[in-house]
Amino acid sequence: MRVIEGDLKACPFCGSKNIVIDTCHDLGDCENFERCEDTGYYSAVCNRNDGGCGASTGYKPTIKAAVEAWNRREN
Repeated sequence: MRVIEGDLKACPFCGSKNIVIDTCHDLGDCENFERCEDTGYYSAVCNRNDGGCGASTGYKPTIKAAVEAWNRREN
């Protein structure tokens, strides 16, 4: 889990500011979990373990792409 302080907007669903960047390995969501060291794919996630709702971006190829996807809003 990587916390990106100040770079991530609050969750658009629950308002939580506890947003983290995880890999599928961090989340235990990798199809090949036992063999998977680090896939290099990242997801911004509203931290359900710290008062959030669990909303996420889906997996992106870089941390920057995950942050950009999380911060994108329809206004």
